[in-house]
Amino acid sequence: GSGIGGTGNPLATSEGSGIGGTGIVGVITAFGSIWVNGVEVHYPTNAVIETPTGPQGADALAIGQFVMVSSDRRGDQATARDIQLLPAVTGPVTAAPPSAASLTVAGQTVLLGATMQHPPAVGDWISVYGMRRADGAVVATAIAPHPADGQVVVYGALARGATEGTLRIQDLPVVLPPGTRAEPGMPLLVTGTLHAGVLMAAQLRSSPIATLAEHNQSLSIQGYVQAADADQVTVDHLAIRLADTEQPSQTPPGIDQLVLIEAHRADDGSFVADHIDTLSMIEMGHDAAEVAGMRAEMAVPPGRTELPDTGSPEVQQPDVESSDLQVPEVETPEVEAPEVETPEVETPETETPEVETPEVETPEVHTPELETPEVETPEVEKPEVEGPDR
Repeated sequence: GSGIGGTGNPLATSEGSGIGGTGIVGVITAFGSIWVNGVEVHYPTNAVIETPTGPQGADALAIGQFVMVSSDRRGDQATARDIQLLPAVTGPVTAAPPSAASLTVAGQTVLLGATMQHPPAVGDWISVYGMRRADGAVVATAIAPHPADGQVVVYGALARGATEGTLRIQDLPVVLPPGTRAEPGMPLLVTGTLHAGVLMAAQLRSSPIATLAEHNQSLSIQGYVQAADADQVTVDHLAIRLADTEQPSQTPPGIDQLVLIEAHRADDGSFVADHIDTLSMIEMGHDAAEVAGMRAEMAVPPGRTELPDTGSPEVQQPDVESSDLQVPEVETPEVEAPEVETPEVETPETETPEVETPEVETPEVHTPELETPEVETPEVEKPEVEGPDR
């Protein structure tokens, strides 16, 4: 099958067999083709993008979405073999505080990072993309409206429920399909329907990011540190070992630190960090609310099909494209346009004297009165009849 957690439909093929390539897990920050974790990922215009609810076209990609990419990478250039969208939650908004700094969507706490101008309302169906902190809250990087089709999608770690034998993902109770076993702590992508506030799971996919890692030799992953000790960190529910020589002069990242990790596969199959960068939402080029507002305006530009033969492009180039979309700059000249219309209002006043011209026709109506005296001429014939009497 296809979808999150599998290898999906390949966008390109590489020679040879076995494990290879680079898995890229992170947020789309720009187009041209798409930029994820500072890497420009090229893909054909007819690419099939896998989503939890089925395949879509490349026009489904947008700024702020959280994606998983299998790729053939060289430096900051990569050619995608598979692109998968991974929303944190899709479902109805069940709580929207007046501050609009957070939402509750299908039992998941969504942090917006800043106040949205037009926040979703209770009852709206939305898809939320972002990364989970250690407490399970989702720091949103993109929010998009979603059809209210009843299909709820949640990606997160299972936890024990309020009663024995029950499970939940954050505050959402989850009932697994009959015969399905899952342990607390296991990251799952769950699709199902809500019944009285309980998610009745219809489909489960275990640890999609770990599955992506299994099919690649190296990994570029972005996320919040959910667990950490002297030997390893956990990001996006994936454990990554810290090498003995990993930046010895630096302190290992702490819980809830946003990081970008470059790692490689060790002989035992685990991943070992080669480099760790600490990030902030500002360093990524946006905050959550800004991206959420841009979400509907962004689209994949057509014609991005081939990897260019030229050298590596500057990362600043995509930033120019996003700044071009700032509509407020166009509003200033539009204010001057109404001033030109004011003299045009005076032109109709010249037409008013033309209305008086029909008054000239009124004396012409008296001309028929001249015909009345002509009727008296027959009275002259009466004296001519008296002539024969003599």
